[in-house]
Amino acid sequence: MSTFESKLIKENQNLLKKLDQQTQRITQQDQQITEQTLKIQQLTEQVEFLTKKLFGSSSEKTKVDPNQLSLFEDPVLENDQTNIEPTEEITYRRRKASGRKAELTKDLPVEEIHCELHGEDCTCDYCGQKMKPMGKKIIREEVCFIPAKLFKKVYYSHAYKCDCHDDSYEPQPIQCAEVPKGPIQRSLAGPSVLAWMIHQKYELSLPLYRQEKEWQTYGLELSRRTMANWMIKVANDWLRPLYDYFAKILVKEEVLHADETHYQVLNRTDGRDATS
Repeated sequence: MSTFESKLIKENQNLLKKLDQQTQRITQQDQQITEQTLKIQQLTEQVEFLTKKLFGSSSEKTKVDPNQLSLFEDPVLENDQTNIEPTEEITYRRRKASGRKAELTKDLPVEEIHCELHGEDCTCDYCGQKMKPMGKKIIREEVCFIPAKLFKKVYYSHAYKCDCHDDSYEPQPIQCAEVPKGPIQRSLAGPSVLAWMIHQKYELSLPLYRQEKEWQTYGLELSRRTMANWMIKVANDWLRPLYDYFAKILVKEEVLHADETHYQVLNRTDGRDATS
C-alpha cells in the first residue's frame, strides 16, 4: 500500500470520527431542545392559569369582613390590585405536545392485537412462494372499557363430629367451621358493594335514585330506601367509632387549626342569590 493510500485511509477515518461526534452532539442538542420546549409549555400554562385566577372574572363572590386577613392571599398583592389597569385577555390555539396519548395511557395494561396475513393472502402474486415477515408497526391505539359486573358469594359452614364407638367416652358436640361475618348482618350487602355505593354518592356526587337505575342494569334490584338504610347502618357501626376515636385524639391537643374558608352554595333555600 502506497503512502498516499495510507494517508487517504487515515483522513477518511478521521472524517468518520468527526462525523460521529457531530451526530452525537446534534442528538444531545435535539433532546435538550425537546426538554426545553416542554418546560416552556408547562410554564406558559401556569402563567395563563395564574393570570386568569388573578384578573379573570368569577361568579363565586363571598362576603368577607374587610378587616379579616386572608389565609391564602398576599395582603400586599390585594392592596395593589385596586390600582391595576384594565387588561386585555388574548387567547390562542396551541398544538398538542407530541406523546400526549402515550402520557395519558402509560399506566394502563396493554393487549396487543397482531393483524397478520394467512393462506393465499401471504403468497407472492409473481412467484407463488410464501412471503416472509419483515417487521411490524403500530397503526392505531384505542382504550377499552370493561363494565362492572356482580356475582354472589355463598358461604357454607361445614360441620364435623367424632364417631366414637367406645361407650366410655362422653358424646362430643358437633363442631362447625366459623364463617366470616358480613358488614351488615342478615343483609346481601358485601363490603365491595357498600364501598362503591358510598364512593359514588360522596365522591362522585351521584344520588341514590340514579344509583338505583345503575344497579338494575347490573342485575340487582335495589331501592333507594334500602341503600339509604345500608349507609346509615355502615355510618353508625363502622364509621362512627373511627370518628369518636379521632375526636378523642384531637381534643388532647393544645392547639387546633381549622380551615374557615367560605364556600359557594348554589342552591340556596333562603331565597338569596347564588353568588352571594
